Amino acid sequence: MTPDIEDTNAIPEYRDEEPEEHGRQQIVRKGKLILYNRPANPMLDESVVSVQRYNCFGSNLFPSRSAELQLAAGVTSAANGDGKTLVAANLATFFALDTQDDTVLIDLNFRQPKLHEVFGVHPTPGILDSLRNDTITLSRSAIKGLWVLPLGEMKGSMMGFDKILELREVIATLKRQFRFIVIDLPSAMEQSFPGMISSHLDGFVVVVSAGKTKKTEIRNLVTALNENKIIGFVMNRVAHGMAKA
Repeated sequence: MTPDIEDTNAIPEYRDEEPEEHGRQQIVRKGKLILYNRPANPMLDESVVSVQRYNCFGSNLFPSRSAELQLAAGVTSAANGDGKTLVAANLATFFALDTQDDTVLIDLNFRQPKLHEVFGVHPTPGILDSLRNDTITLSRSAIKGLWVLPLGEMKGSMMGFDKILELREVIATLKRQFRFIVIDLPSAMEQSFPGMISSHLDGFVVVVSAGKTKKTEIRNLVTALNENKIIGFVMNRVAHGMAKA
Protein backbone atom coordinates (compact mmCIF):
# COMPACT_ATOMS: atom_id res chain seq x y z
CA MET A 1 0.00 0.00 0.00
CA THR A 2 1.29 3.46 -0.93
CA PRO A 3 1.48 6.17 1.75
CA ASP A 4 -0.70 9.26 1.30
CA ILE A 5 0.98 11.40 -1.34
CA GLU A 6 1.04 15.15 -0.97
CA ASP A 7 -1.03 16.79 -3.71
CA THR A 8 -0.99 20.43 -2.54
CA ASN A 9 1.57 23.20 -2.28
CA ALA A 10 0.68 23.95 1.32
CA ILE A 11 3.36 25.03 3.74
CA PRO A 12 3.09 24.74 7.52
CA GLU A 13 0.88 27.39 9.05
CA TYR A 14 3.04 29.95 10.81
CA ARG A 15 2.00 30.43 14.39
CA ASP A 16 3.27 33.93 15.13
CA GLU A 17 3.81 36.13 12.09
CA GLU A 18 2.62 36.49 8.49
CA PRO A 19 5.04 35.11 5.86
CA GLU A 20 6.86 37.32 3.40
CA GLU A 21 7.27 36.52 -0.31
CA HIS A 22 10.79 36.63 -1.78
CA GLY A 23 10.84 33.99 -4.54
CA ARG A 24 10.68 31.11 -2.11
CA GLN A 25 8.42 31.32 0.91
CA GLN A 26 10.28 32.95 3.80
CA ILE A 27 9.38 33.13 7.46
CA VAL A 28 11.12 35.52 9.83
CA ARG A 29 11.43 34.67 13.50
CA LYS A 30 13.77 34.95 16.42
CA GLY A 31 16.59 32.67 15.37
CA LYS A 32 17.09 31.42 11.84
CA LEU A 33 15.08 32.04 8.68
CA ILE A 34 13.09 29.10 7.31
CA LEU A 35 12.85 28.69 3.52
CA TYR A 36 10.39 26.24 1.98
CA ASN A 37 11.36 24.48 -1.25
CA ARG A 38 8.47 22.89 -3.12
CA PRO A 39 9.75 20.52 -5.84
CA ALA A 40 7.23 20.02 -8.64
CA ASN A 41 7.28 16.22 -8.43
CA PRO A 42 8.90 14.93 -5.24
CA MET A 43 9.64 11.21 -5.41
CA LEU A 44 9.50 8.46 -2.78
CA ASP A 45 11.51 5.25 -2.44
CA GLU A 46 8.77 2.81 -1.45
CA SER A 47 11.32 0.08 -0.79
CA VAL A 48 12.25 2.14 2.29
CA VAL A 49 8.99 3.85 3.31
CA SER A 50 5.93 1.59 3.57
CA VAL A 51 2.62 1.54 5.43
CA GLN A 52 3.55 -1.71 7.18
CA ARG A 53 6.79 -0.27 8.51
CA TYR A 54 5.64 3.16 9.64
CA ASN A 55 2.50 1.82 11.31
CA CYS A 56 4.58 -0.78 13.16
CA PHE A 57 7.14 1.73 14.40
CA GLY A 58 4.67 4.41 15.40
CA SER A 59 2.00 2.31 17.07
CA ASN A 60 4.53 0.33 19.12
CA LEU A 61 6.76 3.23 20.17
CA PHE A 62 3.84 5.58 20.85
CA PRO A 63 0.82 3.38 21.77
CA SER A 64 -0.98 6.14 23.69
CA ARG A 65 -0.50 9.30 21.69
CA SER A 66 -1.47 12.64 23.14
CA ALA A 67 -2.74 15.63 21.22
CA GLU A 68 -0.27 17.71 23.26
CA LEU A 69 2.77 15.59 22.33
CA GLN A 70 5.65 17.57 20.87
CA LEU A 71 8.84 15.67 20.17
CA ALA A 72 12.35 16.12 18.82
CA ALA A 73 13.79 12.61 18.59
CA GLY A 74 17.13 11.28 17.35
CA VAL A 75 17.44 7.84 15.75
CA THR A 76 20.75 6.07 16.39
CA SER A 77 22.29 2.63 16.89
CA ALA A 78 25.38 0.85 18.16
CA ALA A 79 27.00 0.40 14.75
CA ASN A 80 26.84 1.58 11.17
CA GLY A 81 24.46 -0.28 8.86
CA ASP A 82 21.84 -1.19 11.47
CA GLY A 83 18.97 0.51 9.61
CA LYS A 84 18.76 3.94 11.24
CA THR A 85 17.73 5.71 8.04
CA LEU A 86 14.89 3.26 7.38
CA VAL A 87 13.57 3.70 10.91
CA ALA A 88 13.92 7.50 10.87
CA ALA A 89 12.15 7.82 7.52
CA ASN A 90 9.23 5.64 8.56
CA LEU A 91 8.90 7.19 12.02
CA ALA A 92 8.70 10.68 10.51
CA THR A 93 6.14 9.43 7.98
CA PHE A 94 4.06 8.00 10.83
CA PHE A 95 4.02 11.33 12.67
CA ALA A 96 3.07 13.28 9.55
CA LEU A 97 0.25 10.97 8.48
CA ASP A 98 -1.09 9.71 11.81
CA THR A 99 -1.27 13.11 13.51
CA GLN A 100 -1.80 15.11 10.30
CA ASP A 101 0.68 17.57 11.73
CA ASP A 102 3.68 19.02 9.94
CA THR A 103 6.88 17.07 10.62
CA VAL A 104 10.56 17.68 9.82
CA LEU A 105 12.98 14.86 9.01
CA ILE A 106 16.66 15.84 9.35
CA ASP A 107 19.69 13.99 7.99
CA LEU A 108 22.70 14.14 10.32
CA ASN A 109 24.04 10.73 9.35
CA PHE A 110 27.52 11.90 8.31
CA ARG A 111 28.79 8.50 7.17
CA GLN A 112 25.84 7.58 4.94
CA PRO A 113 23.46 10.49 4.23
CA LYS A 114 20.59 8.90 2.30
CA LEU A 115 17.39 10.80 3.10
CA HIS A 116 17.66 13.04 0.05
CA GLU A 117 17.68 9.89 -2.09
CA VAL A 118 14.78 8.25 -0.23
CA PHE A 119 12.55 11.30 -0.67
CA GLY A 120 13.90 12.54 -4.00
CA VAL A 121 15.00 16.00 -2.86
CA HIS A 122 18.15 17.93 -3.73
CA PRO A 123 21.04 17.13 -1.35
CA THR A 124 21.89 20.82 -0.83
CA PRO A 125 21.35 23.13 0.88
CA GLY A 126 21.02 21.11 4.05
CA ILE A 127 21.48 21.29 7.80
CA LEU A 128 25.28 21.65 7.59
CA ASP A 129 24.70 24.73 5.46
CA SER A 130 22.22 25.98 8.09
CA LEU A 131 24.95 25.72 10.72
CA ARG A 132 27.11 28.05 8.64
CA ASN A 133 24.47 30.69 7.87
CA ASP A 134 21.14 32.07 9.08
CA THR A 135 18.75 30.06 6.91
CA ILE A 136 17.11 26.64 7.13
CA THR A 137 15.92 25.26 3.78
CA LEU A 138 13.25 22.56 4.00
CA SER A 139 12.11 20.54 0.98
CA ARG A 140 8.57 19.26 0.64
CA SER A 141 8.39 15.48 0.32
CA ALA A 142 5.80 13.31 -1.42
CA ILE A 143 4.32 12.55 2.02
CA LYS A 144 1.65 14.99 3.10
CA GLY A 145 2.94 17.17 5.93
CA LEU A 146 6.52 15.84 5.84
CA TRP A 147 9.43 18.18 5.13
CA VAL A 148 13.03 17.03 4.63
CA LEU A 149 16.24 18.77 5.68
CA PRO A 150 19.13 16.87 4.01
CA LEU A 151 22.69 16.79 5.31
CA GLY A 152 24.01 19.41 2.90
CA GLU A 153 27.57 20.21 1.91
CA MET A 154 30.29 18.64 4.03
CA LYS A 155 33.35 20.86 4.41
CA GLY A 156 35.68 21.84 7.22
CA SER A 157 35.02 20.80 10.80
CA MET A 158 31.44 19.57 10.76
CA MET A 159 30.68 19.38 14.47
CA GLY A 160 32.94 21.48 16.63
CA PHE A 161 31.62 23.23 19.73
CA ASP A 162 30.48 26.23 17.68
CA LYS A 163 28.47 23.97 15.38
CA ILE A 164 26.79 22.27 18.35
CA LEU A 165 25.59 25.69 19.50
CA GLU A 166 24.31 26.46 16.01
CA LEU A 167 22.53 23.09 15.90
CA ARG A 168 20.74 23.98 19.11
CA GLU A 169 19.48 27.14 17.40
CA VAL A 170 18.29 25.18 14.36
CA ILE A 171 16.36 22.71 16.53
CA ALA A 172 14.90 25.52 18.65
CA THR A 173 13.75 27.38 15.53
CA LEU A 174 12.10 24.28 14.09
CA LYS A 175 10.44 23.43 17.40
CA ARG A 176 8.63 26.75 17.29
CA GLN A 177 7.11 25.79 13.96
CA PHE A 178 6.74 21.99 13.98
CA ARG A 179 5.36 19.50 16.50
CA PHE A 180 7.58 16.64 15.39
CA ILE A 181 11.27 16.57 14.48
CA VAL A 182 13.02 13.28 13.65
CA ILE A 183 16.81 13.22 13.17
CA ASP A 184 18.76 10.44 11.46
CA LEU A 185 21.99 10.38 13.50
CA PRO A 186 25.36 8.61 13.24
CA SER A 187 25.93 5.44 15.24
CA ALA A 188 26.45 6.41 18.87
CA MET A 189 29.35 4.03 19.47
CA GLU A 190 31.25 5.09 16.34
CA GLN A 191 30.92 8.82 16.92
CA SER A 192 30.36 10.74 20.15
CA PHE A 193 28.12 13.25 18.39
CA PRO A 194 24.71 11.75 19.35
CA GLY A 195 25.59 11.95 23.04
CA MET A 196 26.86 15.51 22.62
CA ILE A 197 23.46 16.75 21.45
CA SER A 198 21.42 14.75 23.95
CA SER A 199 20.42 17.86 25.89
CA HIS A 200 18.95 19.41 22.72
CA LEU A 201 16.60 16.47 22.07
CA ASP A 202 13.61 15.02 23.89
CA GLY A 203 14.94 11.51 23.45
CA PHE A 204 16.40 8.76 21.26
CA VAL A 205 15.02 5.80 19.36
CA VAL A 206 17.71 3.10 19.31
CA VAL A 207 17.91 0.64 16.40
CA VAL A 208 19.15 -2.85 17.25
CA SER A 209 20.19 -5.25 14.48
CA ALA A 210 18.99 -8.81 15.14
CA GLY A 211 21.85 -11.29 15.31
CA LYS A 212 24.45 -8.54 15.07
CA THR A 213 24.17 -6.06 17.93
CA LYS A 214 25.72 -7.41 21.15
CA LYS A 215 24.27 -6.90 24.63
CA THR A 216 27.45 -5.16 25.74
CA GLU A 217 27.08 -2.71 22.85
CA ILE A 218 23.52 -1.92 23.89
CA ARG A 219 24.59 -1.34 27.51
CA ASN A 220 27.43 0.94 26.42
CA LEU A 221 25.11 2.84 24.08
CA VAL A 222 22.49 3.39 26.78
CA THR A 223 25.19 4.72 29.10
CA ALA A 224 26.56 7.05 26.42
CA LEU A 225 23.13 8.49 25.59
CA ASN A 226 21.70 8.70 29.14
CA GLU A 227 19.19 5.98 29.99
CA ASN A 228 16.45 8.51 30.77
CA LYS A 229 16.64 9.78 27.20
CA ILE A 230 15.82 6.43 25.57
CA ILE A 231 12.30 6.52 24.10
CA GLY A 232 12.40 2.95 22.87
CA PHE A 233 14.18 0.29 20.81
CA VAL A 234 13.49 -0.98 17.29
CA MET A 235 14.65 -4.50 16.42
CA ASN A 236 15.70 -4.55 12.77
CA ARG A 237 16.39 -7.47 10.44
CA VAL A 238 14.15 -9.96 12.22
CA ALA A 239 12.22 -12.66 10.34
CA HIS A 240 10.89 -11.66 6.91
CA GLY A 241 12.98 -8.47 7.00
CA MET A 242 10.43 -6.62 9.11
CA ALA A 243 11.64 -4.34 11.86
CA LYS A 244 9.82 -4.41 15.19
CA ALA A 245 9.55 -1.76 17.88
